[in-house]
Amino acid sequence: MKTRSTLGLTFFVLLLAPLAHAQSNVDPTDKWSWSENCGWMNWYDAGDPDGAQGVVVEPTHLRGFVWAENIGWINVGNGSGPYLNTTGTNYGVNIDPDGTLWGYAWGENIGWIDFEGGAMATPANPARIEGGRVRGYAWGENIGWINLDDNNAFVAFEAPCQGDINADGTVDLADLNLVLANFGTATSSGDANGDGQVNLADLNIVLGNFGTDCD
Repeated sequence: MKTRSTLGLTFFVLLLAPLAHAQSNVDPTDKWSWSENCGWMNWYDAGDPDGAQGVVVEPTHLRGFVWAENIGWINVGNGSGPYLNTTGTNYGVNIDPDGTLWGYAWGENIGWIDFEGGAMATPANPARIEGGRVRGYAWGENIGWINLDDNNAFVAFEAPCQGDINADGTVDLADLNLVLANFGTATSSGDANGDGQVNLADLNIVLGNFGTDCD
C-alpha cells in the first residue's frame, strides 16, 4: 500500500523555467479546467500554441505544465513518475490503475494543488481519469476548488501509448528488457501498468503493443 505523505506549505520549492517536453496529448479544443478564484486553466497551450510544454498524460502519471492567465504556470510533474510526493523535490500527479489521480502540482504563485482533495468535497468527487477525460475536483489551499468536471469545459486527451515504458516513442526491445530485468520486483522501471509490481501483466502489455509507434 502506498504511503501518501502530505506536503507542508513550508517546503521551499524553486520552480525552474519550463523545459521542453514532447507535445501534449491533451485535446487542443477540450483543454480547460476552471477555478472560481483563478479563472480558466489551459492544459494544452503552455509555452506555445502547439502544446510543446503542455500536460502529457502518461500511463502512470502526468507531466508538463498548465497555464493560467491569472496565476501563471502550474507544474504537474517533471516526467520522473510515479512520484513519491514526500518532499518538495519529488512531487507530481500520479495515475492509479483504476484511473484515480493523486499527488501534488505546484504553482509558484499559488502553492500546492492537492489532486486527492476532491475526495473531501460534498458530495465526494475525486479527481480521476475516466472515459478519455479528466473528471472530479482538485483542491488548492490558497485558491480553493479546481473544477475538472464541467460538462462543457473539460480536459480530454489521447490515450497514452501502453507499453512504451522508457517513453522513447516506440514499444520495442528496450521496453521488453526493462520488464524482464525487473520481473518480480517492486519498481517503476518495467512497471507498464503502474500497479507497483513488475509481473506478467506488464509483460503482456509490452508484448501486446510490441512494435507500436507512439509518436
